[in-house]
Amino acid sequence: MRIKKVPHYTTIQKFFQKLPSGTLRKINQLILSQHDISGEIIALDGSGFTNDYADKYYAIIRAKERKSYVKNHIAIDIKTLLILNYATQRGP
Repeated sequence: MRIKKVPHYTTIQKFFQKLPSGTLRKINQLILSQHDISGEIIALDGSGFTNDYADKYYAIIRAKERKSYVKNHIAIDIKTLLILNYATQRGP
């Protein structure tokens, strides 16, 4: 079976903009409650994402350097590869 139409690259972003963060947290907690998680070894990551679609180089040459971004922090259990906790904030 082949994909007949590729979704627009912003489809996931738009979905998460409409999804209340409390709902996402409840879904994650429900998934975690169904698994035996020791949390013995976890992986941590913090990544920043811009709030627009413009390429960074384009923003610099147009003198419109971004002043804000979204920072995601995530903790993942290495054994189950499940998200244990996450937090999002605006930066800087």
